[in-house]
Amino acid sequence: MTLEVLDGKRPVVTVPVSGISLGYVGLGAAMDIETLNRLVGEGAVISGVNLLLDPVQMTAFFSAAKAAPSTSFVTITALTLGKFKDTVAENITIMVTVYISLAAIIAVGVIYNFARISLSEQGRELASLRVLGFTQREVAGILFGELLIIVLIAQPLGWLIGYGIAQSMVAAFSSDIYRVPLVVGREVYAYASLTVGTAALFSAWLIWGRINRLDMVEVLKTRE
Repeated sequence: MTLEVLDGKRPVVTVPVSGISLGYVGLGAAMDIETLNRLVGEGAVISGVNLLLDPVQMTAFFSAAKAAPSTSFVTITALTLGKFKDTVAENITIMVTVYISLAAIIAVGVIYNFARISLSEQGRELASLRVLGFTQREVAGILFGELLIIVLIAQPLGWLIGYGIAQSMVAAFSSDIYRVPLVVGREVYAYASLTVGTAALFSAWLIWGRINRLDMVEVLKTRE
């Protein structure tokens, strides 16, 4: 690659690329300090150092750095990283809360509508079972069993679709100066299934009242 130095004598040199490293924020390149000084025609010059400080001596270090005439700036990595993590965690928490709320509302609507349709289609049969001596719990178990099977079958498909959406979002957000790694742990799938399961239980609770109101008298009046 061609390296154009923008300081000092501003030489333009061609250097080999020895390796490529993956970074998530910003664009950067690294080179051995002695090789870099030789290319730009300078002596043993450095522009900065990374220090590992003893917490007990941090106050003394800051005082010495402030008194040094050539110290331009000091960056505390731990503090910067902590603030960055706090900001990202806050933003992610807000986004995840919004997404989970919307997903729960959609899940309740879909599952409840499915249960309503199933109850409407099988209402006469379920009422007939009540007339034949089935208890309310047994009749509800038939309907809820069907609902449970559908919810369980939908889980792996939902995981797959969710992973695909996450991949698409990461690809859309990534750029030359900012890249987002895709990390999906088991807890993500657990939270998703828990949200759908809670929505299914809430929908079943809503349908329970309609099962209580099955018109058994109308079934007795029907001539088959």
